[in-house]
Amino acid sequence: MSWQLAYQTMEMALHFEKPVIFNRHPVFYFRSLLGKELFYLICPFRSRMCERCTLRFKCAYSFVFESPVTRDNPVLYGRNFASHPFVMSSDVGESQSTERLNLKMILIGQAAEYIPIIFWSFIRAGETGIFKNRVRYKIDELKINGKPSFKDEKLNLPGGPYHWQLLEEETIKKGKLFLEFLTPVRFKKDGRYLKEMSVEDVLQAAKRRMEILVGTYGAKDFVRMPFPQIEVFSENAQMQWKDYVRWSARQKRQMRLGGVVGILSVEGQFSAMALSLLKGAEIFHVGKNTSFGLGKIKVTFVEGEVHG
Repeated sequence: MSWQLAYQTMEMALHFEKPVIFNRHPVFYFRSLLGKELFYLICPFRSRMCERCTLRFKCAYSFVFESPVTRDNPVLYGRNFASHPFVMSSDVGESQSTERLNLKMILIGQAAEYIPIIFWSFIRAGETGIFKNRVRYKIDELKINGKPSFKDEKLNLPGGPYHWQLLEEETIKKGKLFLEFLTPVRFKKDGRYLKEMSVEDVLQAAKRRMEILVGTYGAKDFVRMPFPQIEVFSENAQMQWKDYVRWSARQKRQMRLGGVVGILSVEGQFSAMALSLLKGAEIFHVGKNTSFGLGKIKVTFVEGEVHG
């Protein structure tokens, strides 16, 4: 069985007409703007609930923001919604004053086909403006898969996508592994959200995340991934809990999305499968609420002798 997943990256350099301060995580705002504009541009039945719509499996908005699946699907049996086929991140944090912001999206599988309409949605959102005082922005540059893709009002789509693949070779590497949790990482173990995590906890969450993504948006035949081989010599966690607060338009209330931020340092032996699984978590985020920008991690592995 070959576990692999196609994806494309979309990076936009935004320039606001005046300095702005985000009092919440910036991804919350841009995810909301994208959903609003994409719905406006796509949906011919705006008063109809998506789950009751006959086009729900073919509509760009539904695919990206509702992500419906049939209840007999083998990946999430009994559930009718899957993980969303995108993640979003920003180089600007909360409470920072800025006139410029770099926004990045990872579009998974078929979602990459909607890059033109997603880009147009962000252009429309910039013309309308952000926040209550409607601060407008322009997109100075668009890069798709790292290549400039918008010039003279023309969108140029590059060739094929990137591919993530789970490495099944039995190579074992000794060294130091550093996991930086850049935005809150949240997932449960034994029914409770973890406030401190081991590398095995992260690998288990990464395995679950990649199984769902590959099974939903990649492989035709779904098979569970094996758990990768590792041997931990020492582990040091410097973590703290951080809450993000967002306004839910659907539930008409503020919601807390909290998780762990910090760094986990591990010395040990790691299989190629383990390192490739962590690479998947770095690309596609890990844990819950990844489409809101949560679960963003940075993985660094330094090969070399360690004391076991």
